[in-house]
Amino acid sequence: MAQSASVEQGEAPSYMVVDMQQVLQDSKAVVSVKAQIDKRRASIQDEVSKLEAELRTSEKSLQDARPTLSQDEFEARRKAFEQRVSQVQAIVQDRRQSLEKAYSDAMNDIRKQLLEIIAKTAEKDGIALVLSKQQVIMVDRKYEKTGEILATLDAQLPDYKVQITP
Repeated sequence: MAQSASVEQGEAPSYMVVDMQQVLQDSKAVVSVKAQIDKRRASIQDEVSKLEAELRTSEKSLQDARPTLSQDEFEARRKAFEQRVSQVQAIVQDRRQSLEKAYSDAMNDIRKQLLEIIAKTAEKDGIALVLSKQQVIMVDRKYEKTGEILATLDAQLPDYKVQITP
């Protein structure tokens, strides 16, 4: 009621604008998350390369042995090879899904903490409205709080440990 009365009397409502994309791109926590994910992705790619090399060697060995094997023995080895291919595909898919989930969980957690910081800042400063910069065409710089929010997030969350299931 007091807010609407002050607006009616000609006072400008208090608001702030935050560039969420910039904060989520530049924060120390997000940079840390991306570095950890990239490192793990490279490790997974190394593992996948080794598994693929193993499969190529097994396939060549199977093809080289084909003339000396009976049809039944060749079919049994071929089926075993195909099962191994399926196992490797499942391993690769599991690793990639685990990585995607870890990234998503980390970013959701950081977003949650970011929204808490924005809410506390708004409450502390008596802000009635918070706008995303992506939704604003023009704004006076005094209402732009991205730098302050980013600094607060970096101070509260200077690093983030990503939980990746093996």
